Amino acid sequence: MRGRPAVQTTLHLYRTAYGGLSRSVWLLAAVMLVNRSGTMVIPFLSVYLTHELGFSVAQAGLVMAGFGLGAIVGAVLGGRLTDRLGYFPVMTGSLALGGLMFLVLGQMRTFPSLCGTIFVLSVVGEAFRPALSASVASYATPATLTRSYSLIRLTSNLGFSVGPALGGLLAALGYGWLFVADGGTCLLAAGLLFVFLRKSARSVVRATSETPTIGGGGTAAWRDRYYLAFSAFGLLFAVAFCQLFTLMPVFLKQEYQFPEPRIGLWLAFNGFMVAAVEMILIHTIEKRRSSLTWIRLGVALTALSFVSLNLLAGWVPVVWLAVLLLTFGEMFAMPFMQAVSVTRATPEARGQYAAVYSVLWSSAQVLAPTLGGQIAQWAGFTTLWWVMAALGGVSWVGFGWLKERFRV
Repeated sequence: MRGRPAVQTTLHLYRTAYGGLSRSVWLLAAVMLVNRSGTMVIPFLSVYLTHELGFSVAQAGLVMAGFGLGAIVGAVLGGRLTDRLGYFPVMTGSLALGGLMFLVLGQMRTFPSLCGTIFVLSVVGEAFRPALSASVASYATPATLTRSYSLIRLTSNLGFSVGPALGGLLAALGYGWLFVADGGTCLLAAGLLFVFLRKSARSVVRATSETPTIGGGGTAAWRDRYYLAFSAFGLLFAVAFCQLFTLMPVFLKQEYQFPEPRIGLWLAFNGFMVAAVEMILIHTIEKRRSSLTWIRLGVALTALSFVSLNLLAGWVPVVWLAVLLLTFGEMFAMPFMQAVSVTRATPEARGQYAAVYSVLWSSAQVLAPTLGGQIAQWAGFTTLWWVMAALGGVSWVGFGWLKERFRV
């Protein structure tokens, strides 16, 4: 009997955290769940390249950098197309073409063909990000904006907890299955988006011009110096965080002899924790401090995760501690970073502000494997983790400086 009030309190907390979100946000979240449940290729790509195709760690890093370079182009292109055409055609086209490109990528075997194909795949796929960000801003109210982004992240990470875990099992059967599954779920998500959100997208597009500006930015993201500074400090954090998906799987394989299914479970733990905790966390903390306060806490936890990998090296549980710290760092930092990226813009400029934010992450996808791959190849993973911790420290200081100038 004593446990019943605690259960009821927990259920009430969940109902409150999830309450008030629009039907369109929930439908978009369901589409993201389907799409991200097929996320198998990118988390295992570095392992596939090094252990299946025989490339070096440095070469694998360059292929992954090609993905990041294409993401930069895709983010800018996606932002412009979103402001001109609307978010719905950009999202639908990105998912459909991306699904086809995963099937093509699975047929590539040479280094040049892999670099070229992964670049095109990334351009097509990453155009989705600014369109998604603009769509959530249109579907949400100012009071539910951060939680709406958290819901999208929740379902994305819930799918991500399924994708790598299933991907690890499929990889044990044959890596070709990863490309088929990833491509198929992208195509399925495109179909669901077209069927369920086409009409609501039309009505939102007509109403967008009447929506008031939520934040204190403007109509030109590239001339908003404080937002650009915000993005620069965010880039340092993102380069460190992206090691989770680029070189940490290789690190676990080489240094701790994790098999692919175990790597998949390790990655899935990140997605499961975000899905279980983030909405409640955001609901509890969002009104208590400024956005930059929580962003700085997330950056600090991320830096600490890399410190732990070195200070407790060789102790197997430390890799689980590291992913736990990274996950809480992600939950504190990313929802508020994304909310800031749209609350600075007028409705007509949300695409370009979202594009700058997408470029931030796309640039990190270039720098994380390129820088990380070279450091790991020539100086070892211990040096790599110290460098990543240092980047987190600089980012933490930078956001502290910005906090006095950027009132969010």
